[in-house]
Amino acid sequence: MRTSACSLACAALLLPALAGATAAPPPPPAKSKKPCATPPPKPPKHFVTSEKLQDLITIDGLLAGAQKLQSFADANGGTRAFGSGGHSATVDYLVDTLSATNYYNVTKQPFTALYSSGKATLTADSGAIEAKIMTYTPGGAVEGVFVPVANLGCDAADYPAEVAGNIALISRGTCTFAEKSTAAKAAGAGAAVIYNNAEGTISGTLGEPFGEYAPVVGITQADGQAILAAIEANGAVQAQLVVDAVTEERVTFNVIAETKTGDHDNVLVLGGHTDSVSDGPGINDDGSGTIGVLNVAVALSKFKVKNAVRFGFWSAEEFGLLGSYAYINSLNGSETELAKLRAYLNFDMVSSDPLPFLKEKENKTGRC
Repeated sequence: MRTSACSLACAALLLPALAGATAAPPPPPAKSKKPCATPPPKPPKHFVTSEKLQDLITIDGLLAGAQKLQSFADANGGTRAFGSGGHSATVDYLVDTLSATNYYNVTKQPFTALYSSGKATLTADSGAIEAKIMTYTPGGAVEGVFVPVANLGCDAADYPAEVAGNIALISRGTCTFAEKSTAAKAAGAGAAVIYNNAEGTISGTLGEPFGEYAPVVGITQADGQAILAAIEANGAVQAQLVVDAVTEERVTFNVIAETKTGDHDNVLVLGGHTDSVSDGPGINDDGSGTIGVLNVAVALSKFKVKNAVRFGFWSAEEFGLLGSYAYINSLNGSETELAKLRAYLNFDMVSSDPLPFLKEKENKTGRC
């Protein structure tokens, strides 16, 4: 895992240096003259060092955290996309774990972001055809025939009258997917299917939500050409397209945790995003970064720091870095707050391809 390899090793190496771990530990407290009057005081925390911090990051701890995220996805439709129950459980887990250390000031930062996802099923006389939705497509269902569109479907004149209530079959090219979808709806089409103009699958975005769009999906060039050939041979090809899609505003949360101690005018920030894509649990992207950074935060709570350390867990990254933008926008009004940030280390998809020398260390010590 790159977390157990390069990235978390970098955190463990850089964090002590940037946090200013130089001072010697204070002397132990004097023994009480009244035996049993009070419990013995806790031993004082020492300043963090790279070696001691690394010793507390274990494979077992990382895997346990990854399994926790997987369980949140399993209980919520297989996803931790922002605004979902799986993501809400992730946020609560981070807040609870960080708060339990009593070492950080922990806050949930709310913000609103646009969410869009969905899936489609397309069947024709020949059977099922793989179809991918365009981002921001509306949902809908239509049963009818494929109607080939002239040219590239960029002009109203390209759409024959027969397209009304049926499925417009359009080649990719020249104009945007949004323009094709809008033109198809204006012509009365129940839906639009855009086939690629090169080998491979096709997916894309309509660019903006809530337009005057027909439900629209993309298919491969080969599937598009097969449909055209079947129309040429048989005169018509019956099809059914169902698009199950949602586009809506959702409230979600960043999690921010800053050490209670240390110089708050000199802050080191570590972070990663907490949301997955809609199609999966996101255990590598970016559960690995989430759990890696969380393990570093928990380990750091065993030490003292000279400079403050802040951990940022960002939501809605998969929809365009929205969580981190929301956080920086909240600071942009204050040059003083921005000036306090000395460095930022980001951890994304860090569990792939462990480096050989850290594999060897892991094998020898069980730690990373």
